[in-house]
Amino acid sequence: FPVTILTHCFQETMGASNSENTRTNYYQMNAKADDTNTPVFKKARKVNGAWDYSEQYDTISGSLVNLSIGEKEFEGAKFNTFRIRLNDGSEFDQIEMSHNGLTYSIINSLLSILDQGSTMLDLSIKVYKRKDNNTGKIWPGAEVNYNGQKLPWALTMGEGTIIPKAVPVMVSGKPFMQNGKQVYDNTEVKAFWEAQFLKIAEKVNAKTAVKPNESFNQEQSLDVEDGHDPLPF
Repeated sequence: FPVTILTHCFQETMGASNSENTRTNYYQMNAKADDTNTPVFKKARKVNGAWDYSEQYDTISGSLVNLSIGEKEFEGAKFNTFRIRLNDGSEFDQIEMSHNGLTYSIINSLLSILDQGSTMLDLSIKVYKRKDNNTGKIWPGAEVNYNGQKLPWALTMGEGTIIPKAVPVMVSGKPFMQNGKQVYDNTEVKAFWEAQFLKIAEKVNAKTAVKPNESFNQEQSLDVEDGHDPLPF
């Protein structure tokens, strides 16, 4: 279907000079896409003792050196995140991504590197938003490039796909609603994408002690559909 790529003037990361090659820049990916929001990588900086995320980028690039599953806590709840570590030759950049459709799209592209012979990958990840010219709906999008070539999705959608879907939570035969929105059980979806991510990590990481079946807390996870995650996973 016809789409329009909506671009904004964000800059690409370049990396500061560091002779000891030990500095790490931390980025949080924001996947929200609508009329006023565009997916970005927000750089975390301490300003006057508080964290500042005003410095934003649409593209991060470098040599892929490490992938891992992280854990964060928010309002007493713990959740897993995906971490991608790159090196541009002078410093490290670490991207942290939460569970959402844009993250899954990036992982789906990264799965294509399993067929590549080298684990030293010159990689770039660009995020953007696109608009369906027929419906006007705005979607988040990502382009992952390896040695200048765009990586395709490794896993296809449609009939016969192995990608699980979120299951609507039902109470007494009726959809369970919270704050006016349908609630879904994303347990299988999250476990699936963490396992796929760790398949890539086993190839890329020089040494990894993490196994796919050890990465995910199997307790049920209930997520509210937020309206900003339209990718079909």
